[in-house]
Amino acid sequence: MATLRFPAFATVLVLLVATCGKGKAGAPDQAPAAAQGQAQAPGAPATAGLPAETRVVIGISVPKVAGSPLGRRLAAELLGRDAEAQQQLVELLARCKINAEKDLDTITIGMAEGQDIALVVRGKLDEPALVSCVKSETKANGGSFADKTMSGHTVYAATSKGGGQKVWFTFEPDRSAIVALSEAWLGKMIDPATPRIDGSKDIGKLLGRVSRDAAVWGTGLVPATVGQNIVKLTEGQVTQPAQSVAFEATFDKGLGALLRIDMASDTDAAKLATFAKGQLDFLAVAAQRFSIGPMVSKIQIVSEQASVKLSANLDDADVKALENALAKAAAPSKNPPAEKTGNKEQSR
Repeated sequence: MATLRFPAFATVLVLLVATCGKGKAGAPDQAPAAAQGQAQAPGAPATAGLPAETRVVIGISVPKVAGSPLGRRLAAELLGRDAEAQQQLVELLARCKINAEKDLDTITIGMAEGQDIALVVRGKLDEPALVSCVKSETKANGGSFADKTMSGHTVYAATSKGGGQKVWFTFEPDRSAIVALSEAWLGKMIDPATPRIDGSKDIGKLLGRVSRDAAVWGTGLVPATVGQNIVKLTEGQVTQPAQSVAFEATFDKGLGALLRIDMASDTDAAKLATFAKGQLDFLAVAAQRFSIGPMVSKIQIVSEQASVKLSANLDDADVKALENALAKAAAPSKNPPAEKTGNKEQSR
């Protein structure tokens, strides 16, 4: 197999750790007997273990996404943006005999400032089989694998060939796994003394305003530089940067989607809602090309105090039309661009 490149190395290892489940021959069915320090109480929500300085949280219910054709397509589109990582992941899952849909329950992603990213993966995880698989694959590609003890946990580190990329991971007594792209961030995740997100005045409050029962959900604080883009986009109609954002998506009956943007004032929220409605009209015209104009018309935009909410509820027929539109957009064009002959004709 070709040497893993960035971001393929990190992508594949994170996803491999996140999708290794039980059911491997000879793997013990009980939780590891070794006592480990607990960063969170058994049965607590996955977000409970995130440090207070977390700035973005995303949650994914694997059964709910996998149970929807549209959810599976969107997940494939996301992973397909790095074709090499996608192919390597498929090969790794096949060699390690992993069935992600059966073995995974939820994936919770916590991000802080800079490059600190961690995943809390819950499901039927088998530590010995997972460690063996990641170790073998890492070394087969010229990398190194090591372990150490931190806060009563055995922490594993997989390093790419040349040492350019590293992934750290460990396990909790409830058989959930924690995967991080920095040792420091993983250390905070498992240190019982670390202040937790639920006690945070900013991100903790945002978590209370999003449904964590959705198939996919997320919320977070918007960096000032990113929030300032809305001011530029509206050419000054909105005067201050966006403060925070949240989203939810459900696939129970068709597709239900909600996006909420929190602004600094009621006035800015009203201005942004008016601007967004104008852009939606242009989008409806462009959507006619893919026969999804009626679906765009179902998008509702309202301002509520200092927030702007964009919502859409599509039925099964709408979802099928959307799937067809996505397939059409992804398909290669049957009519290659015509050869430019202007210069040739002028020279005759």
